[in-house]
Amino acid sequence: MEFLSVIIPCFNHGKFLEECLQSINDNWLSIDKEVLVIDDCSTDDSFEVAEKLSCKFNFKLYKTDVNSKTSKVRNKGIRLSQGNLVVCLDADDKIPPNYFQDNYNNILMYNIDVSYNNSLMFGDINKEINWPEFNIDILRSSPFVHCSSMFKKSIFEAVNGFDENMLEGWEDYDYWLRVAKLGFKFKKCNSTFLYYRQKQNDGRDFKAKNNLENIKNYLRKKHQAFYLG
Repeated sequence: MEFLSVIIPCFNHGKFLEECLQSINDNWLSIDKEVLVIDDCSTDDSFEVAEKLSCKFNFKLYKTDVNSKTSKVRNKGIRLSQGNLVVCLDADDKIPPNYFQDNYNNILMYNIDVSYNNSLMFGDINKEINWPEFNIDILRSSPFVHCSSMFKKSIFEAVNGFDENMLEGWEDYDYWLRVAKLGFKFKKCNSTFLYYRQKQNDGRDFKAKNNLENIKNYLRKKHQAFYLG
């Protein structure tokens, strides 16, 4: 039976969480779904906000024992989930009403393992990003499959999840590289997109940009000749 699990890691993004959950609630989907929110020991009132929102939206709420960072939180959420399909959605992002169904249709129609989309930046920066149609050689050189793509849980199990050693960013890119290396199939779904929030002085983006060469060196060592960046 087809079933979708939506995993939402949340660290200090409580003020955006209702908008994220509302966008999920506004989605129509022909199969059942569940939503898991995992608070990563937020230092603001995010967990309390999530508790209050649980009266309005149907989701399961968890909290980590210690601040664990993105990879570990996503892994925890996916391993707690029941679905055979997964979408990881950051708590400050959102999706249009056709997001789940169109990506699901894409997976069914083309018998693929990963369905990804264009991104529409919103917030402090407003910009549409048109990612290329899937080409493994382009992926080997640069990231373009975003973290909120829909994928079969079987690929998560095949690569043993996100790399929990990657704390500086690009953990989703490493994940897709490992998935691609095993021959799983990707296809872009052009009929929908991800709303990707852009904030001034975003600490995570700033950290990734400042540590980009360290990240690339890690990927070169890990993937050797497969990674061309």
